[in-house]
Amino acid sequence: MTVLFVSIPIIIIILLITVVVVFGTDSKKYLQKLDNAKQAELEKLRADTIEKIKKKKFYNSKKEQLNEENIVQQRELIEMIKKQNQQINELEQYKKILQNKNNNKTQLLTQTQELKNNESIPLKNEKLVFNKTNLVRGMIANEYLNKKINTRRYR
Repeated sequence: MTVLFVSIPIIIIILLITVVVVFGTDSKKYLQKLDNAKQAELEKLRADTIEKIKKKKFYNSKKEQLNEENIVQQRELIEMIKKQNQQINELEQYKKILQNKNNNKTQLLTQTQELKNNESIPLKNEKLVFNKTNLVRGMIANEYLNKKINTRRYR
């Protein structure tokens, strides 16, 4: 019991000392020591800094939104460029095929013109032999060619 009588006053004294210290070191006590002009200036600076912080937050949020939009647009553009590159490659391959066909045709034309112009090539001077087998072969070939030409016309 005596411990309670001794400990309770000690606890009360410690609490009173902390209350006195807290009130003695009040955080707004420095404002009371300043004059009114300095207090107004300090409040104005505080308001300005709060506005600047809000603006920075706003600009940072806008910047992040724009960055996200730019990333999406860049991805879309990259996809479009890839598609266009594929189309260009396909067209280039088609162009090469056409050029090869044209080159082959021009080579054939030049070769035939050279053959026509070049009389130094000896032609075979074999005489045609008109016998039954050759005549039958010729008639069969003629009928075959006529059928082939007629089927092409009606397509």
